[in-house]
Amino acid sequence: MKILAFNCSPRMKKSNTDRILIPLLRGAGEAGAEVEKIYARKLDLKPCLGCFNCWLKTPGLCTQKDDWGLVLGKMAEADLIVYATPVYAYNMTVYMRTLFDRTGMLVIHPYFTTTDNGLVHLCRYPGIRKKAVLVANALLWDESVFSLLADGLEAISTRVVDEEGRPIMEMAGKILVGCGEILDWVETPQHALQPFYEALESAGAELVRDGGLSAASEERLSVPLWTYLGIKDGEAKDFLNEHFRRILEQDPDGIAPGN
Repeated sequence: MKILAFNCSPRMKKSNTDRILIPLLRGAGEAGAEVEKIYARKLDLKPCLGCFNCWLKTPGLCTQKDDWGLVLGKMAEADLIVYATPVYAYNMTVYMRTLFDRTGMLVIHPYFTTTDNGLVHLCRYPGIRKKAVLVANALLWDESVFSLLADGLEAISTRVVDEEGRPIMEMAGKILVGCGEILDWVETPQHALQPFYEALESAGAELVRDGGLSAASEERLSVPLWTYLGIKDGEAKDFLNEHFRRILEQDPDGIAPGN
């Protein structure tokens, strides 16, 4: 199995998104997968112009000259693609948004068909079947924090189909982590998070072994990380406020690490 992971955080190697990806991909690699990680911010990817040239003038080819050919080639070779992003404005980062905008236009025909999901796009290339995993982390934690992002990706996965009406992308799992910020807080006892990292490694192996994550694995990983520190949901407000109060007292102009 070939796994391609996109870290779509602007903080790249310094991000909490990367701290989640590292054990997940290590588990997949140790289970026999060929793993590659790409920092989306490093790519020269321009936003989609909505010009429809890739539909009508240069079918399947974007007229913009950037790294998209490289990215598309790697995506074509992958069996499973991991899209990892911090939650910005209840959604994905601009780097992940660009990946989806550019991918969608290139792989779909200017023709439509109908399925149980209504009017959908036909895939331009026969035989494409990909699995996808969403990894997201946010400072806050409740269902609404991730719903726009997760539901949007589920919708995207059903809107492009092959000649038999089957979606070309199958969602193989979601890992939705609340309070990802604490992964690099200096006051966080890292030993307390060891069960979380071990669960991520197990999830990576599960992706290779079973081709996706079980509901139990998703539930085990999709939690607010303050629970590993013994903090109850009702205590989260004071916990977070105290952390940022200390930062501002130490350095009024300082900026807390990001996702």
